Amino acid sequence: MGQLNLLDFLIITPLVFGLARGLYKGFVNELASLVALIGGILVAHAFADDVFNLLSKHIEEPGTGTLILSYILVFTAVVIIVFVVSRALTKMLGFLALGLVNRILGGLFGLCKMLLILLILTHFLNPFLHSGNYYEKPIFKESMTFPYLLKYSDILEDYFQLTPSKDKLLDQVPEISV
Repeated sequence: MGQLNLLDFLIITPLVFGLARGLYKGFVNELASLVALIGGILVAHAFADDVFNLLSKHIEEPGTGTLILSYILVFTAVVIIVFVVSRALTKMLGFLALGLVNRILGGLFGLCKMLLILLILTHFLNPFLHSGNYYEKPIFKESMTFPYLLKYSDILEDYFQLTPSKDKLLDQVPEISV
């Protein structure tokens, strides 16, 4: 069995951070932060124009700044509401003696979230690393963890069909007769 190299530590560090942060915050708060971000963006996109119209009645010359303020206000309101609800749920879980379960699930969720981020990052860096022959360098060849990231980023790519397969691309290219 080989030794961990610098790349392995660069991969393991965010995973440990995600696990520790999830254990500290708990599942409810970890999930709430994700819901707040995604929900805030979606709700802000849906209702910023309505808030803009309300603000425009009270501002002499509404413009781009007012529209940006509308997005920020809606996003912030969603984030505050989600975090108030998550705090209440966390306290309720504590009263029900489910605090430990909340923290363990939070650790797993945090670990999975960081792993997903690393897989997506690997997926998008992969073409650049291939084109520069970086995979021939010892740091990549001797890594114990990087091959797993590559393997599972390919599985993620196939599952979500992030990019068309080589076969699909070749089928779309007309044959050239000489």
